[in-house]
Amino acid sequence: MHPMIKAFIVSDALLYSSLNIVNILFAVYVTTTVHGGTVESATGAIASGFVVRIIVELSIGRRSSKLSDSGKLWLVVLGMACISASYAGFAISHSLAELTRLWMLNGAGWGMALPTKLGIVAKYINHDQASQEWGLTDALNMASIVVTMAIGAYIVAHFSFGLMFALAAVINTLGIVPYVVFVATQKTQPN
Repeated sequence: MHPMIKAFIVSDALLYSSLNIVNILFAVYVTTTVHGGTVESATGAIASGFVVRIIVELSIGRRSSKLSDSGKLWLVVLGMACISASYAGFAISHSLAELTRLWMLNGAGWGMALPTKLGIVAKYINHDQASQEWGLTDALNMASIVVTMAIGAYIVAHFSFGLMFALAAVINTLGIVPYVVFVATQKTQPN
């Protein structure tokens, strides 16, 4: 398996774990913590993020194809940093307007990172073993999602939403590490 695919698999598991900690509990957070928060307003905030994601994905997807692999990886890192910043912001934001802006930042991050990293994966995946590599990715994603959702629910029940959002930010930020390591090891290897 190519080292880029290994980096992708680990990073993707962390990315989706952090997303699912937040997604599963965000409406509960809004309805119990945000003044005037409702399920509809929570859904509206998340939907705003998806609209931004669509716009960014459509524009970045086209442009990122022209970048070098290193440039693409740094765009993925930037997108993931935006996602982490949004989760950290959730921990300290208590108004629907702030939360909506943070979901928009989150959507922009996903819009930068996702099409770019999938383009990289398409280049490096072993097409003879693609089903195996995608299967491993999905299995690891689902397993880590189950674990992090349980941890997130425990943290909310026994501590706070703020700590849960901070954990999501940390987990997502850890998802950047495999790409940074990949870039660093590629620079040290002889051509």
